[in-house]
Amino acid sequence: MTKEMLYHDIEFKLLDIVKATYEEDIAFSYLNGGRSFCILQYVLAGKRAYEINNTKLEVEKGAVVFIPAKTEYKAQFKTSEEKNTAIAIAFRFEGLLENLIKKEIYYKYKEIRYEDENIFVLLERLYNTAPAPMVKIKSLLYYLIEKLADDAALCPVQGAIDYISEHYCENLPVQVYADTCNLSESHFRKLFRQYTGVSPIEYRNKIRFRHAMRLHEQNLTLNEIAEKLGFFDASYFCKMYKRYLKENDKEMLKFM
Repeated sequence: MTKEMLYHDIEFKLLDIVKATYEEDIAFSYLNGGRSFCILQYVLAGKRAYEINNTKLEVEKGAVVFIPAKTEYKAQFKTSEEKNTAIAIAFRFEGLLENLIKKEIYYKYKEIRYEDENIFVLLERLYNTAPAPMVKIKSLLYYLIEKLADDAALCPVQGAIDYISEHYCENLPVQVYADTCNLSESHFRKLFRQYTGVSPIEYRNKIRFRHAMRLHEQNLTLNEIAEKLGFFDASYFCKMYKRYLKENDKEMLKFM
């Protein structure tokens, strides 16, 4: 599961959850545009081989595989002493996130915890009951996506994200944030937007604006809030804050 998911407002449309079993070796090809939906599967038995961009990988019992929509690949499901079986969850992401995720095959093997394995089993059972408790199913799927994404390879700009969160009142240049990740400023800017959806300065301002709402509840004046948050120009702060509130459908504060 890709770490990028943790930095976007995820919404998805659940299409199907099924326990699929193959008694013989079988091959699939999705080289012409890939599937129109994402697949998240937990392998219960057998071996599965995938080929993408001339790279081959094999997984077996205990592996979790995530294949984003539109990923072009070939797959071969192999039977051994057991029938090839997996629990597969098909869904689509709403909005832009689906286009931001790299078209690769993500997988974990023997790293998934027992309780996470049980979630796949529980999801399949709940989905195939009548009526299916969709609120519970989606909440479990959100948890599973978050858990698997959080265990993914460390976000390359995580050091900067942590640093900004601790020093959001300081008007530091972007190069300082890039240095925390040992990246050039240009490459850092590109990766930061890829993983968070905004620029480093926009990310810093969002943190400031969230704190501004708390400070206003403490009856601080506009000038006091601007000064505490590192804005030297109170009118500029007011303008940017109003834009933030509008974009996030917040109620305008009285002093605006």
